[in-house]
Amino acid sequence: MPGAAMLSELPGPGLTSFLFGYLLVLLAPGPNMIAIGCLAATEGLRGALPMLVGIQLGAVSLAAAVLTAGDVLGAETGSPTLRLLAGLLLLGLAWSIARKRTGPEATATAAPRRAGGEGLQRLLAGYCTAASNPLTATFFAASLVALRQSGGAAPASALVVLGGVAVMAGVCGLLLAWVMARPALRRRVLSREAAIRMVAGCFITVMAVPTLWTAAQELPVVDVPASSRELPAPVIAP
Repeated sequence: MPGAAMLSELPGPGLTSFLFGYLLVLLAPGPNMIAIGCLAATEGLRGALPMLVGIQLGAVSLAAAVLTAGDVLGAETGSPTLRLLAGLLLLGLAWSIARKRTGPEATATAAPRRAGGEGLQRLLAGYCTAASNPLTATFFAASLVALRQSGGAAPASALVVLGGVAVMAGVCGLLLAWVMARPALRRRVLSREAAIRMVAGCFITVMAVPTLWTAAQELPVVDVPASSRELPAPVIAP
């Protein structure tokens, strides 16, 4: 398998550079990190955990797909269908963040069954956006090709690569959530909760629209044969 051959050539120092570069990619502002920060600040660390787990799973899935692609790395940056689903889930997440309240009166009247549905929505949104992120896919492809070409004496297994991706994504998201969930910061955020939720929802929506647009343009178009589009000639009775 081309991916296995590539893995056998991954050098240790190159792997460190790869993980450091991935850290820089994670630090770039995006819809997932904005959602994690807003959820942690308004609902605490527990509210951001489903999104964080989804991001980890999506990043690992994308790295695994790139590793197994071998020589055709970078040929695809994610399925258009997956990106379309990611955009739709982001829109749903933006709506959920913008409209939800966490004050005492909202907590008292909220239906308990909604917590599970919101957690699943956040997990799926994190997974799909991370697994279909074209910036991350391009970085993974270019970095792993560079690792393969550089060679080295210390090989790295696929488990090390995927584990490093999972740890980096988890640590960055968890650190952001922990900072935003600090009581002093949460009190300030909750005093302006409605405005902050609205701004976060708008940002996520703005980032979801280009994803939907590019995915819709790349969806395969079913070509109807010309013969099936032609109307039958009218039959004139003698």
